[in-house]
Amino acid sequence: MKKLLVTSALAGVMIGGSALAQTSVTGELRIGYKAISNDSAIQSNRGFGTEQQINIQTKGKTNIGWDYAAGFSLENDGNETTQTGTLFNENVYMDFIKGNTTLTIGRDHIQRSDTARSNGVLFGYDPRDVVDGMGTVTTDSSILFQQNIGAAPGQNFGIGIVQNAPGIGSFSINYVPENSAGVAASEASMNAGGKRAYEVGFVGDLGVKGLNVYAFKHEEQKLDTNTKKREGENYGIKYTMGQITAGYTRKEHNGAGLIGTSAATSANIDVKENHYGLAYAVNNNLTVGVNLYKADTSGANTGFNQDAEVKVVQLGYNLGPVALTAGYAKAENVNGTTDLNADSDGIGFVRLIGAF
Repeated sequence: MKKLLVTSALAGVMIGGSALAQTSVTGELRIGYKAISNDSAIQSNRGFGTEQQINIQTKGKTNIGWDYAAGFSLENDGNETTQTGTLFNENVYMDFIKGNTTLTIGRDHIQRSDTARSNGVLFGYDPRDVVDGMGTVTTDSSILFQQNIGAAPGQNFGIGIVQNAPGIGSFSINYVPENSAGVAASEASMNAGGKRAYEVGFVGDLGVKGLNVYAFKHEEQKLDTNTKKREGENYGIKYTMGQITAGYTRKEHNGAGLIGTSAATSANIDVKENHYGLAYAVNNNLTVGVNLYKADTSGANTGFNQDAEVKVVQLGYNLGPVALTAGYAKAENVNGTTDLNADSDGIGFVRLIGAF
């Protein structure tokens, strides 16, 4: 009888939720327009793009005195049918919090390097946002600039700890037992050939007002077909003084899919990125900025050894419930080759972001 009562109590929590929990639903809508021009007609593209995201989160207290938070996001990037499974696999997590310590289980949630994180991007478009849609540059496999660098462990399910050091920042470690996409089952994410991975990191201001720094390093167990491990490092510094903000990021990585090669080959290609940004806040609503993004390779095959470069001028305007970004850019050799599809004489873009 006692066992039945315990089981019934657990079932009640699972079905009805906790009376102490607080649930919230937020979201974001992005609509953008981009026009790309070049001497080659194949490069002249233009059109709209969109992204929608809904975030569902609950917070409460456990009966052991720890705080609790859990949630997931539904994210639709353009035509999500081409990205099977990702719609329901964004920012999935359960956090257990005691004081300055957070134990987190999930994916796409813990502070990490394998995102668009860059202190050289002060607002608006990062290098991938700028060049996506340019000629053959449509996927992660055809450009040196990477958001999900190296083994990208934060994109897969793992367990991590975030330790907040008041006045300094937050330290983290994340362990991913199987670093590949999960299978279509509720209690398993095992795939043949998947390797374990880890990442350590720090984000904070070191007690200096206006300063933001971060440092991340990760690596994955070596695949049998590669001569070395997939790994990545991401370091950034940003400082705001009055109306001026300057930022710099350094990324070093290798990983599957770079410049259209196989996983075995591309994991042996090293990429180094340098991002530079400078912004000026004209007033509370208007900000202007310039960015320079560079990337180069080593260990690449002949023909894939050109330095990539993207130059950008951006303007950001706060419309209250909507944020506007507009800009213009030029790009060269973005996939490490001198092919015409790797260049663009001009890229104009406008994006509106509304939150709710």
